[in-house]
Amino acid sequence: MNKANLKNKLYWNYLNAKKRVSENNTDNFLLFKRGILPTSNSQVKVSTQYEVFAIVGKNCITVNDGQKIYDLVHSQLQANQPVELDFAGVEIFAAPFFNFAIGQLLKDIQPENLSKLLKISNLRPLGSQIVSLVIENSKRYYSDPIFRNRLDQVINEKSNHL
Repeated sequence: MNKANLKNKLYWNYLNAKKRVSENNTDNFLLFKRGILPTSNSQVKVSTQYEVFAIVGKNCITVNDGQKIYDLVHSQLQANQPVELDFAGVEIFAAPFFNFAIGQLLKDIQPENLSKLLKISNLRPLGSQIVSLVIENSKRYYSDPIFRNRLDQVINEKSNHL
């Protein structure tokens, strides 16, 4: 197969995967586009579904609320049990919430496993953007000890000046 045919085939596969993800779950499209969620994410067979609105309310902002979600899903995901976080009814999102709810999952769970086991549904586009940034930052934080040490040092210095 020549380069042009291979390129066309890869692009065609990408478009079909993109179409499947956007048709099955438009909320996951941004995460798929950034390479964070595989095309199969919308097909995750969920053993447990959590309605974030019922647990946290309409505002997903604080680290305490994020920790509540983390505490609910962490052990299940570590045991390779699929989980769905349904954000129906949630209106406001902030990075601190997602850092604690999802970002710290990458300390113990490989990104590939997380994308296979965690389904995120009914998340508004802004929330999807925040989640994708949190996941990218968390991947680097937990995989690069030099980056982690420098970031921790800066945070400690800033907190000492408060």
